[in-house]
Amino acid sequence: AVTGRIWSFVGTLGSIAQITTGDLNSTVIEATYNSNVAAATGDSVKLIYTTACGYSPAKALKLTNVATTLPVAPASIVAAPVLTNVCTGKKYRYTAPALPAATAVTTTAAAVTGRIWSFVGTLGSVAQITTGDSSSLVIEATYSSNATANTGDSVKLIYTTACGYSPAKALKLTNVASTIPVPVSIVAAVVTDACGARRYRYTAPTLATTLTAPSAVGAVQAVNGYQWVMPTGAVGSTGTLAPGFTLTSNPIEVIYTSNAVAPASGDSVKVSYTTASCGNGATKGLKLTNVVKTGCPSALPVTRTTQTVTPSESMSVKVYPNPTTSNFNMQVISAGKEKIGVRVMDVQGRVLKTLNVQANETLNIGSELNPGSYMIEVKQGKQTKTTRVLKF
Repeated sequence: AVTGRIWSFVGTLGSIAQITTGDLNSTVIEATYNSNVAAATGDSVKLIYTTACGYSPAKALKLTNVATTLPVAPASIVAAPVLTNVCTGKKYRYTAPALPAATAVTTTAAAVTGRIWSFVGTLGSVAQITTGDSSSLVIEATYSSNATANTGDSVKLIYTTACGYSPAKALKLTNVASTIPVPVSIVAAVVTDACGARRYRYTAPTLATTLTAPSAVGAVQAVNGYQWVMPTGAVGSTGTLAPGFTLTSNPIEVIYTSNAVAPASGDSVKVSYTTASCGNGATKGLKLTNVVKTGCPSALPVTRTTQTVTPSESMSVKVYPNPTTSNFNMQVISAGKEKIGVRVMDVQGRVLKTLNVQANETLNIGSELNPGSYMIEVKQGKQTKTTRVLKF
């Protein structure tokens, strides 16, 4: 007489079957598999009867498991600019399609449970999701770079399921770098032409007539001011900013002590536009228009006095290279024992830096200075030496 039954599973897929409803002797059982593979040859469920005399032959049924398929990649990503007329903090909005409808449990397609956003590439690596999160339908990303999107800079979207992830849908980033306009021209005019104090006015285009604030999706950055570079070169280096003017005003006026004609090259004045978040733009240069001033005394009368200076009181100052594009090397040569003080000043006499140095010590200064003309004053005891320097 049959007394019971025994269920069993064989094969690669059968080896991971777990009876989760009923037991080995039940009439009906349910088995759970932790693999998504389809049943292959040898994957079977078996049933035998038990008796007091032993077991019946087994009845086998090949497993019918079919692998659950993952969803296809999302259909599209829609990008829209939100804020682009800045250099730091550009913002773009990205919208995903709605999640596909859930499938019935009797099908073999995995139901989509969510989504994951990600960014790749050099520009993508600086994207920060600032509205929504990586699973939202709509996100906004803010970028800390002003760069234009390049090859490999993309936003990606995948679907999630209980069985894994869908393929990714990628969209190349559409970021465009904000640009800063360059002044079209500089107009020079003579104000006074006195020997040793020749005064010139330099005027850049006015902001109101040359530029307008861009829209939220514009690529051109709005400008808000000027930054002049003092004239440079043989004649330009003798110029100082006239009282009442600054290097951020428009126009500016410069007073030259030289009566010579400006050389064919090397003597120029420059100006650039400034912005709120992009810094300064490229400079526009103008060759100096100074012509020779004749009839001026070659030198002012000098009253000569004789003074005996002992070697211990003598002091000389070397500053090189001058002009420079980076920093100056300064050496104070002195046999004196007094403290040596140094002041770095702009052409208006405003002190920018003070420091003490040792005699015969070589010091690097000026790396932090903007391009322009400066005065280096060295004082030891009763002796003072002032050197004019230029930085391009």
